Amino acid sequence: YVKLVARSHKLKFRGILRVLPIMKAFICSMPRSGTYLMAKLLTLWGMTNTNYHFSEGFVEHRTQENIDRQRLDINEVNSNTQDFWHSIGHNQFAVGHLAPECHNLEQLKSFKRIVLIRDHTEIDNSLRSWSQLTGYDIKLLDSHKIIPDWRWVPDTFVCEFNRDLIGINIGKLDDLQRYLFGKVTHCSDATMQLAQASMTFTKSSSRP
Repeated sequence: YVKLVARSHKLKFRGILRVLPIMKAFICSMPRSGTYLMAKLLTLWGMTNTNYHFSEGFVEHRTQENIDRQRLDINEVNSNTQDFWHSIGHNQFAVGHLAPECHNLEQLKSFKRIVLIRDHTEIDNSLRSWSQLTGYDIKLLDSHKIIPDWRWVPDTFVCEFNRDLIGINIGKLDDLQRYLFGKVTHCSDATMQLAQASMTFTKSSSRP
């Protein structure tokens, strides 16, 4: 008989217990580099957003209500991040701005890592506009500036904000699907157009 145990994602077949591969992802981005645009794309590809946003030393649970209202100041913040890491299951993902430090490398070794990068000057300009719009004083930290160094970590997928996301680099997005799912399961062009048209959390008002 076949029995699927969802919690542990194990398959029992004729008395033999087999562990199925677990695929979970983490969007590790520089600020203002398409974090929630990529999150929307992954949900269109069938993945589940945990709404966890990890920073160094703490995690925010950004509920859908808060995301819809584009509020940053009313999210649940927790410094005990381990429980949140352990709760991320198969076909789920989280986001954050984590530098490629040893403890983060260890924490993310079982995740598919999607790294989003953007020119520093563009980020600074976007942060300045975002601060004027929302009143939140957010700056590009030194730890954010080394996020592109994740590219040197094996089995890490890197996307550039303008070229690959805004420019809808179909070949790159197809490769991302193969990286996550082993094959192309959705039309990258159509799903990215849908993602761009959506009202995503922290979306720039200058982008339609």
